[in-house]
Amino acid sequence: MVAIMGIVIGIAVAFIVYAIHRFFPTTAAIDAALTLITPYIMYITAEHFIIPVFYRLLARFIPQLSFAGNIQYESRLNVAGLWDTLIFLLNGFVFILIGLQLPTISQGLGNYSIGEAIFMDTYQSSYNVIRIVWVFPGAYLPRFYLKVFAK
Repeated sequence: MVAIMGIVIGIAVAFIVYAIHRFFPTTAAIDAALTLITPYIMYITAEHFIIPVFYRLLARFIPQLSFAGNIQYESRLNVAGLWDTLIFLLNGFVFILIGLQLPTISQGLGNYSIGEAIFMDTYQSSYNVIRIVWVFPGAYLPRFYLKVFAK
């Protein structure tokens, strides 16, 4: 019920934004403001139902959606640049916050040295990379086996 209501609210707000783009004259600045305001409108509306992940997915694929044809190309370029810059700044902010936590993390290592912690992290990361890389052979080897040996 929660997921369904969140999707319904997301689609409803998306169509309202679509109606604004279709029936009202907008400029590149208004389009940029709408793309910044829309996720917050969705969040406030659906805060009791879902986290606004749906809008993130919707915003990621807006150029491919049929109703996005009403947005002018200048607006698309401006909005794409705006979101790229905003994501860059937020990623930088997150890494700054992580860096500020580094002294606390290093104090919490206890008897382990920084070198041992880096080794364990590298080991775990390589294990994750191997698991990700194995997905492709794991998916295609059974098919290959059936083609070659099932005859």
